[in-house]
Amino acid sequence: MYYNPEARREIKGTAKARVSGRFWPAMLACAACTLPKLLSALIFPLAGLDALSGQIAAMVSDAGASMPQVEALYNTFMARFGLVLLLMAVIDLLLTGPLYMGLKRYLLALYRGGQPELSETMYCFSGGAAYWRSFKANLWVWLYSLLWGLLLIPGALVMLVLSMLNILFALLGAAGYIFLAAWVMTKLQTFDGAYNLLCEDPGMQPRQAIRIMSEMFRGRLWELFVFIFSFLGWIAVCGLPGYLLTYLGFGLLGTVVDFVLGLFVVAYRGAAFMGYVEALRDFWKQEYEKGGEGTPVQ
Repeated sequence: MYYNPEARREIKGTAKARVSGRFWPAMLACAACTLPKLLSALIFPLAGLDALSGQIAAMVSDAGASMPQVEALYNTFMARFGLVLLLMAVIDLLLTGPLYMGLKRYLLALYRGGQPELSETMYCFSGGAAYWRSFKANLWVWLYSLLWGLLLIPGALVMLVLSMLNILFALLGAAGYIFLAAWVMTKLQTFDGAYNLLCEDPGMQPRQAIRIMSEMFRGRLWELFVFIFSFLGWIAVCGLPGYLLTYLGFGLLGTVVDFVLGLFVVAYRGAAFMGYVEALRDFWKQEYEKGGEGTPVQ
């Protein structure tokens, strides 16, 4: 088995050193990829959903309001809400996803000790072929993730049925569902590793990269789960300074600190994962050359 605690610490240490060494450029690279998300967040207030929900609540509490008026206002609210969700999905598909490919290229180069330019995150806008490749990569990763995520629905139904029997079955159902959710979450992370191969080989197709990643991680999902879980402390702690600043009355500063620390965790975790996939990829190639597991990956 390739993966071990020493290897994990070495990979994470390298990633943290690389990101810390280029702290602000790395933060800007991650922030650039969040711009479409911020754009999506602006859609809700512009759509006037808060005002509509307030009007609906006022009319419901008003005994003199007629039901047709309430229904008409509710239908307007739902129509706007559906349109907002559609616009957010379009922004995510056309902008956020393709930008993610550029961020992966940036983090891979950063982990290798390079000094990538911020323009690397805008790789998808460097040409029509680059955008189409980035779009396809995001689309296929999203589709595979969606299909695997659907497994949580029957799992939730089974847990619900077991909870109706007795407390013992309810606990067993909850434990089983937690295990299923952890397994699905770890499986979805393997699809994210496909970007490593796509960054390396311009001719590789996204579906091919996803299939190779699934094969590379076969029998190593537990190792990958431990890798993901090892960042839990960072995720939990990064919000603490901002919370303390907000508690002391520095709300704006607390929000900025939370945002910057969140970007650091994203860059650190992303670079470490790219490093982990690269190390596993090299190991896999060595195993193939020895006649063992794996297939030739350039």
